[in-house]
Amino acid sequence: MKGQGYDNTNCRLSAIAQVLFGFSCLVFGVGDRVEMMHYESGFPAKGAIGIWIGILIVATGMIGSIASLPVNAQRRYLVITYFISSIISMLLALIIADCYIVSLVFIAREGDCNYDLMGKPSPVTRYYGTVPADRQCEIRRKYAVVMIVIGLCELLSGILAIYNCIQIYRSRKQHALAQMDPILPDPETLETVDVRSDKNIHQPIAAEI
Repeated sequence: MKGQGYDNTNCRLSAIAQVLFGFSCLVFGVGDRVEMMHYESGFPAKGAIGIWIGILIVATGMIGSIASLPVNAQRRYLVITYFISSIISMLLALIIADCYIVSLVFIAREGDCNYDLMGKPSPVTRYYGTVPADRQCEIRRKYAVVMIVIGLCELLSGILAIYNCIQIYRSRKQHALAQMDPILPDPETLETVDVRSDKNIHQPIAAEI
């Protein structure tokens, strides 16, 4: 929103990015829970980490979308709320990335992925049919990598959101102060000067003697 000393476009874009990353985290979190619940490496899935964090990140993006609306231009508390929520979403993004990095380590040590030590395991029976062990291992690795990428992307979008919040808050504050600037008399001409627009308003304030 231009014309009032600030522009909410970047804030809106970062909020949309958070909604998209949060929704992706939610969707892959559900798939991860289906695929990895039966494995030691599936501890993030057992805690439904991807699902809950995805929901919270989507909520953060929605707050940012509301804060960026022109009708909310003077509601600073929305920007502050989005700022705090983005910090929390960054921490959650770090948590989810760390959890799935550890999960990758566990996957590499599990029997159906560690052929050198355990030998080639038997096929895995899933609800959609029988899957070769190496294929199932690959699926679990891909889910973990995708969740790590989503977490890192959300971390970056959170940083951008925080930066945008700071810029919007500063510009709104400067705009509000500019609106409050008084109209001061020019000591040379004894005429009032509008300091906001640098245009003289010819209104003599002293009568001629």
